[in-house]
Amino acid sequence: MTRVELGPLQEFPERSVRVVSIGTTEIGIVHWEGQYFGLRNICPHEGAGLCRGTVRPRIMAAAVGQITTDENTPVVTCPWHGWEFDAHTGQAVFSDPRFRVRTYPVRAEGDILVVDV
Repeated sequence: MTRVELGPLQEFPERSVRVVSIGTTEIGIVHWEGQYFGLRNICPHEGAGLCRGTVRPRIMAAAVGQITTDENTPVVTCPWHGWEFDAHTGQAVFSDPRFRVRTYPVRAEGDILVVDV
């Protein structure tokens, strides 16, 4: 793996996703509850720029009519057809579980954000 510096931490606001380009690869960097996640910016459904969509907490339903959110699990939603992916694992949330997006290790080193590609 190759270590790539992405820039100062303040350029990656909390509860957001920002797309960065590393060569020809685009990676969505999710900053959520003090953690950072990297997702390949290609939806496996039809190739949309996945990380150009929204990021929010995962929606859960304990029973009919009881909707809650899991604030510890950020979900990225594709802007084309609404497919959702867990930022921790890259796994599709509600669509076919065989679908996933590639993930990349992201971490803070001092005041700089770094990804391994």
